Amino acid sequence: MAVVGVDIGGSGVRAAALSDGKVSDVLEDIGPPTGLDSLVERLSVMIPRLGSCSAVGIGVPGFVRDGCVLGSPNLPFLAGVDLRSVLRERLGLPIALLNDANAAAYGAWVASADRSDLLVLTLGTGVGGGIILDGRPFVGASGTAAEVGHIHIGGDIPCGCGAAGCLETWVGTVGLKRQAERLGHSIANVRELVQQADAGELWAQALLHGAARALGQGLRTLLNTLGVQRVLITGGVAGAEAWLRPGAEQVLARYGIPSNTELVRMEWRASAASWAIAGAAAYAESAGRDPRTSSPG
Repeated sequence: MAVVGVDIGGSGVRAAALSDGKVSDVLEDIGPPTGLDSLVERLSVMIPRLGSCSAVGIGVPGFVRDGCVLGSPNLPFLAGVDLRSVLRERLGLPIALLNDANAAAYGAWVASADRSDLLVLTLGTGVGGGIILDGRPFVGASGTAAEVGHIHIGGDIPCGCGAAGCLETWVGTVGLKRQAERLGHSIANVRELVQQADAGELWAQALLHGAARALGQGLRTLLNTLGVQRVLITGGVAGAEAWLRPGAEQVLARYGIPSNTELVRMEWRASAASWAIAGAAAYAESAGRDPRTSSPG
């Protein structure tokens, strides 16, 4: 029987069924979730449309432990909600819950023939991340490890986590928009920022150069800590690769420990939307039989 994967994002909810390693057509409900009741209602309508299933895996943009969302900077109404229990009661199905970036990382790992450990950075509204070690998402004893977007880089731009100067304030869309506003400019998204930079606008180029350096500093810290050989950078902001990659790699080359950086295989993909769905579904499929993972049901 199929397993359903769900990706809850700031701009909408997406879901698909995973059966025999193949993902069905994706159902998408556009529009930011505005509250717990409306989100649960949306899921209770979407999931049955995908047919009979044995379990549901859900990627959530927030800090997840044992089925509870401890906090969610972009969906604050989920803070403190035992979402696994709420959905299990409403849907009558086993539910596995994990951070959305961990889901994307797991989906990317499952989809690849390469079984090396993997670090994934998702550059979007903020900066998410996932670490796959020994074939499983690494979440640590806290259950909320791999929050790579909250590595401290510097500066005073406030972050949704409550701190300031986090990596995502430099590289995420929200952070870049706030930086632009401080300079007296307004951008709708990073694509617009890149267009301004390509047109020769010095302020836009400065923001992207700063983002590149911050990304390089974040990668340096992560690679020096983890020593993984595969890095995948994805998300909407990754579409600015031409501006971000050179500066990030220069920081790695200058400040990284060579033994931790010289063998790294780095891949950029601007769009990898299906990974979070596939990863959430695969996580639900395997959670019940892996003692290292909390029970999905």
